[in-house]
Amino acid sequence: MIPDGFTCEALHGQVSCKKGSDTLTNRIPLPQDSTVKVEDGAIVITCLRANKKSIAIIKSFVAHVQNMLRGLERKFV
Repeated sequence: MIPDGFTCEALHGQVSCKKGSDTLTNRIPLPQDSTVKVEDGAIVITCLRANKKSIAIIKSFVAHVQNMLRGLERKFV
């Protein structure tokens, strides 16, 4: 789920998250059969073939998005 006050969009393999005037964009190459989109206030990752390697890549992508949101919420000093 995308927290209140944040906006996210997924275009061409990039995910951009914004809070106020701050924006972070991250591009992570996903497996060929995977897609990323924003639906109903959540970032949705779909994968047709859920093998061990694809799942590991997707979990890494999830961690990157969580870090992006955390970075926008708490400023690095």
